[in-house]
Amino acid sequence: MDPFASVADAPMMKKPKMTEHVHWCIIALLMIREQFLKTIQKFRMIEKGETIFVAVSGGADSVTLLRLLNELRTPWKLQLAVLHVNHKLRGKASDQDEAFVRRLAREWKIPIFVEHVQVKKIAKDEKLSLEEAARAARYHFFEKMAEAKAAHKVALAHTQDDQAETVLMRVITGTGLQGLQAIRPKRKLNGAFLVRPLIEISHSEIRQFVKDQAIRFREDPTNRSLEFLRNRIRLKLIPLLERSFNPQVKRVLARLPHLLDVDLTFLEETSGLFYKRLALQKRADEIVFPKQSFLQLRP
Repeated sequence: MDPFASVADAPMMKKPKMTEHVHWCIIALLMIREQFLKTIQKFRMIEKGETIFVAVSGGADSVTLLRLLNELRTPWKLQLAVLHVNHKLRGKASDQDEAFVRRLAREWKIPIFVEHVQVKKIAKDEKLSLEEAARAARYHFFEKMAEAKAAHKVALAHTQDDQAETVLMRVITGTGLQGLQAIRPKRKLNGAFLVRPLIEISHSEIRQFVKDQAIRFREDPTNRSLEFLRNRIRLKLIPLLERSFNPQVKRVLARLPHLLDVDLTFLEETSGLFYKRLALQKRADEIVFPKQSFLQLRP
């Protein structure tokens, strides 16, 4: 049974003579919900009855994530809570973001936990960039809250676009195969898991969704600043690649980490089997394999 069925079918029943615009809005709504559920089930992100903390900045992506999880709350018997980090980087605007997220949580009757972080001080003390310091502060807060409140999952709003941008960033700055796995759809966070249910949905689909559903969200003007590498990739490099090489480049790049994950998992499992079967001596400083058996292995 579709957990969204009662929500999605209602507008269609009420408006049998819908305009073309309304018709396409409903189709888009159903498609984004379908992909959201497919991703959750594909990566076994969320189970019924779990406690899910949702990281919400106030932007379109995180507000959409909260909206979709809130619609699953009753049919899946989920316990939701909002996590918000005020980085204190944009003065009054940062406080307005916090006020917006608090109001949203209150309207949807979802508990909220807020952390105030002096990111500039952390960056200076730890010799990090502002981006690195902000990310470290966020993940520390997520881990701390998940442990303190025994949450099963912390849901983050990374999208297909974020995945594509991260792959390009890793290529440009230098990385190995594991680095190209980029943003994992699901990974351990001590006793909990980080999950990313929007990782197979594009940012443009989300922007259309919030427009069609008249969902309010906050805009962060720093997302347009060319000071940051990720923004230059998003605003300059990817549009160039789309125009000149492949209009679907974001989707292609975003698929690469999953394909690599499959290959690397196979290699790790296969090498582990060979190791157990062939290793003759295992010491702290050396491992001995029989030469002939080792040379017969396929490269």
